[in-house]
Amino acid sequence: MNILISGASSEIALKVVSKIQNYNFYGISRSNTGNSKKFKKFLQVKDYTDFEIKKVLEKIEKNSIESLIIFNGYHKASMLSNFNPNLFDKIMDINLKKPLMIANQVIKNKVYSKNFSIIFIGSVSSTVNDIGNAFYSLSKSALINSTKILAKELKNKKIRVNCINIGMVETEMSENLLKVLPKDLQSQVLSRQNNKFVDISDIVSTLISLIDNKAINGQNFNLDNGYSL
Repeated sequence: MNILISGASSEIALKVVSKIQNYNFYGISRSNTGNSKKFKKFLQVKDYTDFEIKKVLEKIEKNSIESLIIFNGYHKASMLSNFNPNLFDKIMDINLKKPLMIANQVIKNKVYSKNFSIIFIGSVSSTVNDIGNAFYSLSKSALINSTKILAKELKNKKIRVNCINIGMVETEMSENLLKVLPKDLQSQVLSRQNNKFVDISDIVSTLISLIDNKAINGQNFNLDNGYSL
């Protein structure tokens, strides 16, 4: 099976790829540091423009990709009551606009195979917002709606679209998020996840289920150890 990973140099993406065996991975990312051994082909872009995405997809054989997993994401502390328009635009661009551009270009360039599956990597922040997480939360909430809309639009093409909303995984981004929270909120955040991070193995098993199960379409799954309850 051939899987295309966008945002392939992200910490979670690399951990996921390392856990999955017997699949061929193609990666798209701004950086290719340390990725050559994990991917059959690694495609580097500068800024994920439509033109760049189209050009790198030309290096992939037509009708060969069976699933697209989009890990693209960016987080920085933000509050609506202290609105920063430049930061807002950057977060929405990376977390929402670029994933939609990537999905569209994969379809337009016809690199996908029969019974193709698109999986967005979302966040528990799409349904639960903590102070200082406003723009990230908005971008991931929009990704949920995009999942449902795309699933309806692409149903006749037999293309499935789903999203996994992940809670806090033990990564540098999670550590940075915890640092900006007041100390009393830091313990509260982890306690809502039963005081443990989401395990990479659980992410992997969910991804494989979404790839293999042809009956799942237009769904948003919370994988957060109960954080969103």
